[in-house]
Amino acid sequence: MTRFWFLPILLVCLLFLLGVDRITPKVTESAFTSDYNVDVIDEVKVPACDGVKLDARLLKPEAEGERPTVILLNGYGIDGSAAESYEEDLKRYAESGYAVLHISARGLGDSEGEGGLYKGFGTDGHDAVEWAASQSWSTGDVGMLGRSLQGTAQWLTAAEAPPALKAISPEVSCADCYEHLWYPGGMEMGPGRSLFGGYGFQGASKHRTYDDWWENRTVTAEDFQAMSDAGIAVLASGGWQDYLTDGTVDAYTQFHNAGGKGLLVVGPEAHGGFEDVAPYPFDELEKRFMDAYVKQSRDEPPLGEAAALLYQYETEAWFAYENWPAVPKKPFYLRAQSSESLESDGDYSLRPKPPTEAKEPALYEFTKAHGPYLNTFFEQFVGRTTEDQTPVEERVATWTTPPLKETAALIGTPVLNVYAAFSKADADIAVQLSVVAEDGTSTLLTSGYQHAPAAEAPYDTLADPHQPREYTVDFAPMSVELSAGSRLRLSIAGGTVPETGMYIAEGPGLNDTSVTTAVHHDALHPSKIQLPLMRGEVAAFQSSEEADDEHADGAAKSGFLPERQGLPSFEEAMRLKH
Repeated sequence: MTRFWFLPILLVCLLFLLGVDRITPKVTESAFTSDYNVDVIDEVKVPACDGVKLDARLLKPEAEGERPTVILLNGYGIDGSAAESYEEDLKRYAESGYAVLHISARGLGDSEGEGGLYKGFGTDGHDAVEWAASQSWSTGDVGMLGRSLQGTAQWLTAAEAPPALKAISPEVSCADCYEHLWYPGGMEMGPGRSLFGGYGFQGASKHRTYDDWWENRTVTAEDFQAMSDAGIAVLASGGWQDYLTDGTVDAYTQFHNAGGKGLLVVGPEAHGGFEDVAPYPFDELEKRFMDAYVKQSRDEPPLGEAAALLYQYETEAWFAYENWPAVPKKPFYLRAQSSESLESDGDYSLRPKPPTEAKEPALYEFTKAHGPYLNTFFEQFVGRTTEDQTPVEERVATWTTPPLKETAALIGTPVLNVYAAFSKADADIAVQLSVVAEDGTSTLLTSGYQHAPAAEAPYDTLADPHQPREYTVDFAPMSVELSAGSRLRLSIAGGTVPETGMYIAEGPGLNDTSVTTAVHHDALHPSKIQLPLMRGEVAAFQSSEEADDEHADGAAKSGFLPERQGLPSFEEAMRLKH
């Protein structure tokens, strides 16, 4: 019998303690019915508070009576290909006994007013919800549907907390689109945003920094609290291959932390929605969610009290989690000694124990013309890059763990807390996390971005870039199993570029400023990455040499620590380099 016979038992016990259930598909009666013939009424005019009339199409059962109501506020208008993709689903709701209102956003189609990027989504959505609830064909209880831009319309409407709004279902969308779409981490706008132009690009490009214009188009912490207090239920959904899922997960996390009720669903797909969800196809799960909160049937929500339903790669299975975030984060520290996993001058270690001595910072240079760069993480409709990252990692600064002793999983959003200094204030931090197989192949798991001047208000200045300070970089969320023998590798650079053949790259643009960066990883600057690691405590990544950590670190270099609180300035770090 193998000496590790107990590991599967430990995994089952840990899953139980964390409130995790593996979900299997169910064969069950559809939540949709064909009980009603449907009336389709065009040119319905929905009044906004400023007198503008929004053009809408109403679908409702022919039979008289009050109906639970769902609204789709369409940022592309109710006609054309973007609207046609919704028609069958909206009809199914009407056949099942719902009144359905499909509305063109202001300035689009026959809707009055001046349009613009997210303009009026919140206030117009609020007015549409309250108007629909007051109609003779409505029970007064309203929900909202829609994906991508239409998902953002739901978040902004819910931020206004209209009393009649009972539930929203934003798919593949963002509630803070400055941070998660247009200017990732405050960095430059990327090729995926500028490629198509249009009024969205024109509006966003005029507001490079987060200003009042963006604040009026963003759901804030206070807004999430207002949603929760109003009792609005949220079914937030996305895909691990989708470039907006970090926005989806961030919004749901803030809402959930504010005490909100709902469910986070993340599947394996890219942008455009998804179907293959366990225990039900997504449209069935969404219908059951609306039935529970808008129709107010006696049925409980589709997964009861679960907070999240996530697909996990490698296992190709769905898991329901009672809590969100599902897994506590564990710190892994950036260390100055080589990991001996790369033939690179920028090869360092990532360990569960913090550094104990003074060490020289890791230095790297960046220019727009020559990089070195990381690979852009997402293509709009294909998803994550699958190329071996080793050639990229050999040109940048990396920190790699020892081999993993046993199978583990990363479930959630990693966070990097890094101490850095820059030769110039206009600097960017681009990071990625990859898993390195035993054969050395490196697969990109997630990435994150931060424009240094955007780290804190007023979001456009950096008082003294030469002094090391702590920066926080959020990665895109993930759910992946890690096999025994694999390593995790953190890479840091000054920007990203699309791989050859990546058609619509979704990520940041390149900074025009050439910058030298010093990443500090010593006792006074304990840079770390916080990993949502399930099973296998941090010791699973600990090398045998760390039994005597001080010897592994080596003696401090004489004269390295200056008297001023032991903090080397950028100029001092540069002298050490040369």
